[in-house]
Amino acid sequence: MMHPDSDVSPHVLVYQRIAVEEVNTPSLNTYIGGEFHLGLWSFIKKGVGLVGSFFVLRTLDLYQLGLYQLLLSGFTIASDICHDLFASITANEITRAIGEGNHARAKRLFWEHALFRMMFVLIPAVAVWMLLPQVLPSYGSEFFLWARILSLIFVLQGVLGMLNQLLSASLQFKVLAMRPSLQKFGEVCFVGYFFFKDQLTITQLLLGQLVGMTIAVLTILGPALRTTRAWANFTAAPRGQLYRLIKQYGGWQIIETSIRNMLGNIRPWIIRAFLNTASVGIYSVASMATSLLKDVIPTRTLNALIPRVVGDRDRMNRIFVFGTKYYVVLSIVLICGGAVGYPIAVHILFPHLTDSITLFYLLLPTVFLFAFTKLTNIFLVAERRQRFIAAQSLVEQTVRAGAMLGLVPIMGLSGLAIAETFAYGFVVISKYYYLVRTGFIQRFPFSSLFRFNETDRTYARAAVRSLPLLGKYLMK
Repeated sequence: MMHPDSDVSPHVLVYQRIAVEEVNTPSLNTYIGGEFHLGLWSFIKKGVGLVGSFFVLRTLDLYQLGLYQLLLSGFTIASDICHDLFASITANEITRAIGEGNHARAKRLFWEHALFRMMFVLIPAVAVWMLLPQVLPSYGSEFFLWARILSLIFVLQGVLGMLNQLLSASLQFKVLAMRPSLQKFGEVCFVGYFFFKDQLTITQLLLGQLVGMTIAVLTILGPALRTTRAWANFTAAPRGQLYRLIKQYGGWQIIETSIRNMLGNIRPWIIRAFLNTASVGIYSVASMATSLLKDVIPTRTLNALIPRVVGDRDRMNRIFVFGTKYYVVLSIVLICGGAVGYPIAVHILFPHLTDSITLFYLLLPTVFLFAFTKLTNIFLVAERRQRFIAAQSLVEQTVRAGAMLGLVPIMGLSGLAIAETFAYGFVVISKYYYLVRTGFIQRFPFSSLFRFNETDRTYARAAVRSLPLLGKYLMK
């Protein structure tokens, strides 16, 4: 998606050890190299993850599956708030600072945010470990065991977030790509052992996540710390960089993070309140299937690349038009494939989950909407439009929650899927027309979706020229 005429040497690829001065400007090769690694390892992770899902779906009944999803949902609410607080604006500022050559500011921002992040991670984790039995004495010992396992995962997630931020800032996509697959492989191997011994329970599933998270941290710890050598010759900027950033943008970030994570994760609890725990499991399967389709769309490197070209409006426009075009076309192909393949797979492998097929079809339009709006969302972060992002999140979650509360009591799980798609579509369409009207993005030429013009051929030729370099890497 990046402009093929970039001034970065075509030999400066993401999988090489890039010097500090060579990562300031992204090229098509960087994008292709990063997406190649992240996409390849993502498919490996998804393949391993499907094996893990098979173990879970074949072992847990619908009630246990729903209970497991409720546990994960509650954990995700706490985890996202503590781990995501100021993470996106900090990562964006670090990337922009590196793109501007201001490595002193990037260095100071990273270390200040790392300290801030760990404070927000360790305090609640220790509180859960030490105080939960006193606060909730009526709950059983198994619940306390689950809570303590999740508190350990919570701490490791904080460490993993810091290491990922270092690797992303230095465009080390190869290492970033391998980590989730190795994490999932360790988790599935642990779970598989108990599956074949007919001893798989929720406790073993949570322990499997802890094992996978530990493997992930150990895998990237060395490479992440080595990236800090690039900052060795730079004296960190004066203290208080994070404070000034939070003072300028933090209020809107807090609002957006709280709204997105609190309202965005209440879905399982609405199902549980109006329906039953088993329905949580059924809906989670359909939702997971649509998420798998979205993961195929190659957008994993963009948060690290887009902020580096913020000042080049022509390049930003080209990325928006052609990037959105290719993503939308790919989403249509994925929707057609999913519509045919999902019911076949369910009938063959999981006949007790056939109720999820209707939900899957109702959620399929969100794959198209995700592809259409993904670049716009990244542009908003890169351009520091935190106030708009917070307002958009409030509207989206309010519409979603209102639609769910209105439709679920009447239509059950189908109403929940319709509410999800409606809320997503409402926000995407209204956001698009508002940003076009205000000049933030240009109008997307929908007529170009199925036309292949000279500019498309230029991008295709540039992409093909990058393939031999990827082949040389694979031969190493």
